[in-house]
Amino acid sequence: CIDRQAIVDAATSGLGLIAHSFLPGEHPLYGSDRVVEWDYDPQAASALLEETGWIDVDQDGVREADGVPGVRSGTVLQILLLAPSADLASQKVAEIVRVNLADCGIHVEIRWLEREVLMAPGPDGPVFGRQFDMALMTSRLDQAGLCQLYLSSQVPFGLAWEGVNAGGYRSEGYDAACEAALEALPGSRDQRQYHELAQAIFSQELPSIPLFWWPRIALARPHVLGFELNSTAESDLWSAETLD
Repeated sequence: CIDRQAIVDAATSGLGLIAHSFLPGEHPLYGSDRVVEWDYDPQAASALLEETGWIDVDQDGVREADGVPGVRSGTVLQILLLAPSADLASQKVAEIVRVNLADCGIHVEIRWLEREVLMAPGPDGPVFGRQFDMALMTSRLDQAGLCQLYLSSQVPFGLAWEGVNAGGYRSEGYDAACEAALEALPGSRDQRQYHELAQAIFSQELPSIPLFWWPRIALARPHVLGFELNSTAESDLWSAETLD
């Protein structure tokens, strides 16, 4: 239901890239043809919703449960989306998501929160206290990638609220692939193989919906030669030996 190209155009003036995985397409460990790509297709989305029992019974534009297992018949399909209030780009993203989901018959209410409140630690924080339907979040890519964000060991709950797996996703297969990828020697065949497997599982099961990658921007004087940005490097000077 979500038009990620429209989000890229609105939030980054078209400079960002649609995300299909927890690694960008230009990353050397990107899963390539093993990554499932979910294109914007509201007609197919509506068909899936109706197949699972979410029907717009009263034709008011919002779907209701009709035979959905574990859900009382007539329950309205509505979602609360938490988003940071002071971020103009996030405001654009949240509004597009709201409109897109409305087109699919899903009512979305946006609750704007200060980032410090939104990302406060659990159990009191709404995100890391796992008290939300949907939440708009950003993550910084590091050299190890982002597969660790969805490990079962990172689910915040009980007496340990330090985990970053706010959605509570648990998968033995994903855990095994991600942990093996993180433990493998950099540049090894095992590192690539297990990263690709983790991305294949992630992109099929979608514990979160990756939206887009921010563009990376830097300035250099005209006489500087060999300066080149790489979104997977921690520093803009990652190729310092090539500069002149």
